[in-house]
Amino acid sequence: MEQPKKKMATWKVVLLGIGVVVAIGSIFGKSSDEIAAENAQQEMEDFQKAREDTLLSCYVMSERFLKDNLKDPDSYEEVEHDKFFVENPAGKPAKAYIQVSIKYRAKNSFGGYNLSKRCFNFDKATNLTDQFECD
Repeated sequence: MEQPKKKMATWKVVLLGIGVVVAIGSIFGKSSDEIAAENAQQEMEDFQKAREDTLLSCYVMSERFLKDNLKDPDSYEEVEHDKFFVENPAGKPAKAYIQVSIKYRAKNSFGGYNLSKRCFNFDKATNLTDQFECD
């Protein structure tokens, strides 16, 4: 006489299914270290983008300030510019700031063109703190 096959209990099938899913996930999934590395990389990219946006914003404000204070704003012609973060200014308390320098050509009061360079300092909140003629 043949014995009937025993049916697996439902809970055993569920556990087996979960085990298979976990096994497949561990084979094809990413480790927690890989996920943490990807998250750190994304944070660095976001931080760099924010820094670039801040520098661009300070440059635009500098150029606007410069044009607003020229005798003939329409004669303004940029020659070159530079923008950067100053992390530890020499001889000053360690207070970081942003500096933008713009070398430009523009008409003076006599109608002649002058070549000048101005520097603009901004605090971390992008408030203009100083502007001066620079080399």
